[in-house]
Amino acid sequence: MLKARERMLYKAAAVTFGEELQLAVATEELAELQQQICKALRGKLDKRHLTEEIVDALIGIEQVIQMFEISDAAIRGMKIRKQQRLVRTIAAARNVTEDVLIKWMQSLEDI
Repeated sequence: MLKARERMLYKAAAVTFGEELQLAVATEELAELQQQICKALRGKLDKRHLTEEIVDALIGIEQVIQMFEISDAAIRGMKIRKQQRLVRTIAAARNVTEDVLIKWMQSLEDI
């Protein structure tokens, strides 16, 4: 998931500033993303600023992944399980089978 250059950069940040500070910064970045999402919900979308906060949050998440040595395989596996659960949840909400839901989702790509 992380490229060698990214791993080196995040390691340099942790060594230079300390892991605890980098974790605090990651938390702050997630809060700033939350704030931009709330602004968008209120009709005050600033797409450039939202994009910037998404990137800052992703960088913070990548640093957390590296600090806690969470493997790519663990991330991929958990993501698949969570997406499968979302499929089941949407299917239940629409009162359809998962097969019907998948066909419907494929039709959305044509829109």
